[in-house]
This record gives sequence, structure tokens and C-alpha cells, in this order.
Amino acid sequence: MKKLIILTSLILIGHGAAAQCSPDGADCSSFETAFLNMLCNNLAVPTSIQGVLDNATSGATTVTAGQTVPRCQPTLPPSPAVGALDPGDIAITGLNTDNPDVFRFVALVNIAAGTEIHFTDNGWKLPENEFRDSEGTVTWTAVTEVPVGTEIEIEDTGSNTYSASSGSAIESNAGFALSGSGDQILAYQGPDAAPVFVAALNNNNPGWDATASSTNTSALPDDLTDGIDAIAVAEADNTIYDCSTYTGTAGDIRAAVNNAGNWIGSNSPVLPAAPFCSFAVGPLSGALLPGDIALIGYQSDGGDGEIRFVALYDMPSTSIQFTDKGWLSSNVFRSGEGTLTWTSDTAFIPAGTVVDLVHDSGNNWIASTGSVTESDAGFSLSTAGDQVIAFQGSIDGSGALAGTIVAALNYDSPDGWDTGTSLSANESALPLGLADNDTAVSFTHKDNGFYDCSAAPISGTADDLRAAMADASNWTRNNTVFGTTPDCSTISVDLEASVCIDELVSLIEDAVGN
Repeated sequence: MKKLIILTSLILIGHGAAAQCSPDGADCSSFETAFLNMLCNNLAVPTSIQGVLDNATSGATTVTAGQTVPRCQPTLPPSPAVGALDPGDIAITGLNTDNPDVFRFVALVNIAAGTEIHFTDNGWKLPENEFRDSEGTVTWTAVTEVPVGTEIEIEDTGSNTYSASSGSAIESNAGFALSGSGDQILAYQGPDAAPVFVAALNNNNPGWDATASSTNTSALPDDLTDGIDAIAVAEADNTIYDCSTYTGTAGDIRAAVNNAGNWIGSNSPVLPAAPFCSFAVGPLSGALLPGDIALIGYQSDGGDGEIRFVALYDMPSTSIQFTDKGWLSSNVFRSGEGTLTWTSDTAFIPAGTVVDLVHDSGNNWIASTGSVTESDAGFSLSTAGDQVIAFQGSIDGSGALAGTIVAALNYDSPDGWDTGTSLSANESALPLGLADNDTAVSFTHKDNGFYDCSAAPISGTADDLRAAMADASNWTRNNTVFGTTPDCSTISVDLEASVCIDELVSLIEDAVGN
């Protein structure tokens, strides 16, 4: 009986964690984190209840025996309420003080329709904690929901009128004019008498001042921290973030944008001609796991080709990268070739959604759902054999991946995945963390191939569909361009068969009670 009480107590701790922990686990104890990870991350769990708890309390993240716990459904984060942004929910990414006056910012959360943000070049006075109030303000409004990762440009079009690349912008307080002798942009919500600051940029040497003593100076508001949710850069008429980090979590991108070392300046206008950074902010409720998507099509004839994939779980707003870089047995990517970055552009992608990424011309690609950019130039599927590897995260100069590989296919060698630390552009080892005929699929060489939705399964659990899609016999392949590809628009994923934390805990409690 004592043993049962202890076990039940441990289970209830884990059950409580499911409701109380933050999405990233930062507020959880080591036990709670291990327990939740074990229950919710496709780990193999020992069949004994004691084994589950022993592994949880020891902090184990991988066990090998027993049954597989299905992938839990992600909890979709709500869009912020109108007018409820926090410091760092946006970051300013560039400004022009030479004509035309232009500035940019990036959304690091989903911004709800109707949200207003004020941008002023009025400096902030300390210790008064008030605006200097001799300049002006531009108010931007989100006309529709703005997806996380969207970069927005606001431009002075003359006669006190402003345009916005997304949403609308008006000069709500006349006098906004960025100075080539140094200036600041403070982003805030609420009334001028009680502003709630969300971001700031200063390009007046030597940086933030003790107070706003002139039109060129400003103190840093107490709500903000330089290098965290505000930035001071070297004085130049025009300055812009260099896009050195454009994928990752919101925290990753926020830190990079607010690092002065990542900015470049010029006394010649840099905006609006400079391209946007094509930010791809990682999932708001955690990264994808291997097998959360399945690759179900490729085409190398007819230009750089086509990639097709399907979501096997309901996914929050997210981004996924696809590369034709081969994976080496030293567990790094081969150098060269390129990468596409797909972004969902919506807060929710239903399970069963099929996405086509089709080459248009040059470095331009078109996505059937969301948007896609060639984030690393050189992506080109070879008719001599190649691979497509889907991942999240970033690749450093050595080819090491900071992130997770979620799916892969190979249509090169007759004997499937290759091995070795020195492979050609047409070859690849099986990526770390994937299993052939499950989260990866390989074929003998043919230029083009698609999962045959007219004959193969198009409904079932995620596990059933993943297995069918990783079975080469369910594909149609040839060496000529497909005139018509198999219609996979009706894929249906049975999510009711999944077990999530609450249900699994209930099962464990029942087992202990018995």
C-alpha cells in the first residue's frame, strides 16, 4: 500500500505539471520536465508503472523497452489580446533618416487584428519619466492578424502621409521626422501619459543618454533593456539589421536583432530597397518532432523541381527548412547546395494539410499554403539522384545542426541511404534521429516521385499514414515530368486515437489503483 501511495503522488505531481508549467518548461522542476517529456515526446515507455516513474525521476529522456506513447497534440497559443503586447514582442529592424524616412519592425508573436503600436521620435526624459514632446508619432494598426515573423515597413510618402507593407499607418501626432544627426524610435502602446514600451532603437552616438535634452537624444525607458528588447547602434543616417539570424525561436531572433554587432550603417539610403529578412520564427508551442510531417513528393525534372509534404498533426504557426544538402555519417550536413524555408503564415495548420513547394524561376518558389523562400541559395534537385531533408533550427559553418531533423527522402543509390564522411552532392546518409520506412523513405533512382493517393491509404492514424507514406511500393515514380500529380487533397488524419498527458496520466492512475 505504501508503494502505491508513493506512485500515485508522483503521478499527481506530473499531472499538475501538465496544467501549470510554462510551454517551454522553464518554470518546471527537473522531475516535472522529465515526466512531461516522457509522456509527450514519442518516447518508448517501459510497460511497468514503476519503470515509467523510475525513468522520470532519474531525468531519463530515452528508454528502449515497452510500448510507444503517441505524440501529444500541441496547445495552440492564443493571439495576444488587442493592445496587449509585452516588451520584445516586436523588434525594430531598420531605419532611413535620409529621404524617404522609413523604418521596419518584425513581429515576434502573432499580432491580433486591431492591435495598435505607436512609434515616436520623441525622446524619453528621466527622472521625469515622460516624453520630451516636441516631435511626432506614427500609429500603426494591424488590419488583419499579423503572423509571427512578419517584417513590416512603414514609409513617409509625403505630406504627412505614411504607407505600411502590412496594416495601416497614420501620423497621429504631427512632427515625426527622423534626423540624419542621430535620432531614436520608441515603440509603445497606450496613452502618451502612461506608455507601455515594447521596443526601441537609438542611432545617436554614444548611445542612450541620461535624458532627452535635445531632439537627437533619449534616455532608455525603464521598461526596456538594451540588448534585450532595445538597441543602440552606431550613428549613421541609415542603418539596418543584417539578417544574419533569421530562423529560430522568438528569443533567438530577438537577441540577434538587438545585438549592435549585427547591424550595418550607411550615409546613403538603405531602405526601402533592401530586401526583407524572411524571418522564420520557430513554433510557439515547441519544436516539431520526427514524423510530425511526411514527405510525399519530389520532382527534379523541369527546373529545380517540386517538394510535397503533409502535416500529420495539428501544428501551430511554424516554419520548416528543406535542404538538398546530404547528411554525413559524422552527423553533420555536407557543405554546398541550398535550403528552402517554408513558413505557415497562419496560426494553425490542420492535420492532413498537403503543401506543395514549386520552383518558379531563379531563386523564387511558390507555396500552395503559407510562403517559401530560398533562404540559402543553391537548392536544386538533381536528375542524377538527390535527397530532401526537412529540419528546424540552424546549420553552422561546420555543417552541425542546432535543431531537429523531422523527415527525409532519398532517391539516389539502388541500395538506399549511403554511409561515409565524404559523399557526393547526390548522396546522403540516413539523418540522425530518423528511421527508414518510418520517418524517412528511400528509393532506387528515378527523377520524380509522388505518394499515390489514388491507391494508397489516405485516412488513418498518424502512425498508420506515416508507415504507408514511407513504403516505397505506395509511390508512383518515373523519369519524365508529371503532367498531373496524384491528388492528395483529401488526406484525413485520425487524431482521436492519440493519447495526451491527461488521458495517459488517467490510465496510469487506473493501473495503480488496480
